[in-house]
Amino acid sequence: MSIEDEHLDVLQNIEAVIVTAYQGHPEMTDYDVDKALVALIQTYRNEATGKPAVKPSGNVSIMVYEQTAAICNWRLGRSSMLDKNGQPLPMPETLPAETIIRCLKQLRKSVETWTKQGGRLGYLTYISQFL
Repeated sequence: MSIEDEHLDVLQNIEAVIVTAYQGHPEMTDYDVDKALVALIQTYRNEATGKPAVKPSGNVSIMVYEQTAAICNWRLGRSSMLDKNGQPLPMPETLPAETIIRCLKQLRKSVETWTKQGGRLGYLTYISQFL
């Protein structure tokens, strides 16, 4: 079964955060998203070996990293999330870090695909139409 079939909700959660970040930072590019995803994948891999977190360079990439990490940590059962009204969201089913890594890798593939097709904003433009 594909990661899209198994964890579409997780992919949608992460992409919703990315779109929200893009709406607040129109200077953001697909490259900023990719740098954030690469750093997050490495951060979650490093946890298994006790190595420190990895952060991307650049203010926009750091912002995407932090906001995406927040939703990932919620899905991992490590932190709570608030809705737009400041109310706590119900805790989702706790997922292992490996599942989050698989989701982040899948999103990187999507960034690559849509950047090739649509240029430096191809991915952001594509996902924005759905959220």
